[in-house]
Amino acid sequence: MNVQRFYADGVLDEIDESGNHIPGNWHFTNPQETEYMVTNSSGDFPGTIVKLDQGHFNFYYHASDGTTRYGELIPAHNPLLLIKI
Repeated sequence: MNVQRFYADGVLDEIDESGNHIPGNWHFTNPQETEYMVTNSSGDFPGTIVKLDQGHFNFYYHASDGTTRYGELIPAHNPLLLIKI
């Protein structure tokens, strides 16, 4: 399981299955803020938000292996989102 932390300032921190830290950035790509782009040392990865509210962040994203995957929020008691992908 990878864990990603999306910060409001556009910073993204990811820890992969091996425990490696992968720093990156993210931003919305449309005015409705339903599509986003993650950029890190492996490339650019677009995603689409399926549900976003106080208790949910569910999304599809395009992984580095070329597949489309589904992810969902794991609630945390801090000012960031922990993502199980």
